[in-house]
Amino acid sequence: METPAIQARRATLDDLPALLELWQATGLPGEQLEQFLTEFQLVSDEQGSLCAAVGLLIHQQDGLIHSEAIAAGADADTCRAALWRRTQIVARNAGITRLWTPEEDPFWIANGFHPATPAEVADMPTAIANPDTKWFLHLSMDPNRAKQIVNEQLAIWETSRMQDKEDFTRKIGSIRSIALLFAALIIGGAFVLAMYIFWRQPNILGKIFGR
Repeated sequence: METPAIQARRATLDDLPALLELWQATGLPGEQLEQFLTEFQLVSDEQGSLCAAVGLLIHQQDGLIHSEAIAAGADADTCRAALWRRTQIVARNAGITRLWTPEEDPFWIANGFHPATPAEVADMPTAIANPDTKWFLHLSMDPNRAKQIVNEQLAIWETSRMQDKEDFTRKIGSIRSIALLFAALIIGGAFVLAMYIFWRQPNILGKIFGR
């Protein structure tokens, strides 16, 4: 769980000096990466010092995680965990369904990345593809598949609702039939009782009406 001491956020122009220093310390080409500043997500400690950064290039429904840099002395796994949570949020908001990375640290494998197959690499967008790189791929939920799942769940719910409605209608029908049967029995019993009384006392009506 991310603690208040570790904060992940998008890089701003104010972060550039610290990023340049971090890139230089980790052997990354800061002069080239500088122009992609707003692609970077970074982690800072409670004092505001830069601990780690990673780039996220977005191309349609694909994202490229690149240029990971972690400051000396920083907890690499904690930084990566914070960056990964942040990256997932950005990717989800951007509608990304495939995340690519050349980073080979076991952390990424443990969090759902797998070595991309030749067929998957062949389907990689040319804007981020590099055939000389070993790629790792993370597959997110396809929006079309997500919509299909929602529709399937709605269909199941509607079927269940209709079944419940039919069951309720059958129960009401059964209760109505039982009530009508009891009413018929009561009316029948009353009629039989009246006939019996008239048979035993034919003059009962005269007595009742004073005749």
